[in-house]
Amino acid sequence: MNTLHDRRRRSTMRLFPIALAVCALLFLRDGGVVLAFAPRNADNFAVRSRVTQGRCKEGFDMRPRVDCHNNMVNNMKQDANQVITVGEKVRRMTSSQRVQHFFGQLEDLYSQSGSIKCPFFRRRAADAIDSASEVLRFLLIRHKSLGIFDLPPPPGCNPNSRFIAKNPDGTPALKAKHLSIQEIATIIERDWVTLSSSNIMDGRKLHKGYYITGRLNSTIYRNDCLFDGPDPDMPVRGLRKYLSAAAHLFDSSKSFAELKSLEYEDDKTIVVRWKLGGVLMLPWRPIVKPWTGTTRYHLDEEGLIYLHDEEWDISAIQAFVYTLFPKIGERIYGAA
Repeated sequence: MNTLHDRRRRSTMRLFPIALAVCALLFLRDGGVVLAFAPRNADNFAVRSRVTQGRCKEGFDMRPRVDCHNNMVNNMKQDANQVITVGEKVRRMTSSQRVQHFFGQLEDLYSQSGSIKCPFFRRRAADAIDSASEVLRFLLIRHKSLGIFDLPPPPGCNPNSRFIAKNPDGTPALKAKHLSIQEIATIIERDWVTLSSSNIMDGRKLHKGYYITGRLNSTIYRNDCLFDGPDPDMPVRGLRKYLSAAAHLFDSSKSFAELKSLEYEDDKTIVVRWKLGGVLMLPWRPIVKPWTGTTRYHLDEEGLIYLHDEEWDISAIQAFVYTLFPKIGERIYGAA
């Protein structure tokens, strides 16, 4: 477990500069710097700014130069008033409201990062935003004098996501706590073996587990569940982040995740053996040679999965070579 924490800490420290940059961008977007240095009088601010430019933009009415200049001044007044209006709105908030507003901006950025097509850059963006949230949480917790303790979870652990089960009214579904280990095992098995009419390749039906689809019964997992494994992108903190990555990693029409066995290691651990293979959603669409592995589901005192720990029967180097250099991988390890 110490190694796991060390990896998590190193991963966070690598992203620390990016996290600070994200915080700075959000501060700028809300007019924080402009509000700090802009003159109180928007008219003077507009006049000085436009006069120093000393020219008219292409496309403006150039008939009388004075009219053109006046048009510029009026436009700049409107821009300055808009900036100051945004800044004033933020300044009038209480400390708690400002914090909630800032976390809301991080949540919006996290949601927008899901539209990035490349899995690698999508994950980098999500990590940077999550790290920015953790940095902000750390700073706020350290400054107890602010009296701000009710902080939202990091975006990757937020239950308000399309990957998390919802009630009919759109609120997150309640967690299924204190189930027996047999009931939890049945739910896990269902997440692995669910089939549909589209799961056909080479004339045979294939399992499409949540490793491929990113869909599972989220009510048996903690929202801040830790997902660990040989993958260089792991560990991942947060059910939302993990499922978002899984849903966009494989081409579901050409990939499979098959459950081989399920058993109990003890009354708090479920062990699954699986086989996985297919095509990754990277620009060059590398074919991943089928490989086997093991996943352990560790339960907390409430019967929820808090640790999802996987092991592979191939080395991480072999998987890396197959992903980035398919031809070389085929020569070294055989065709996929």
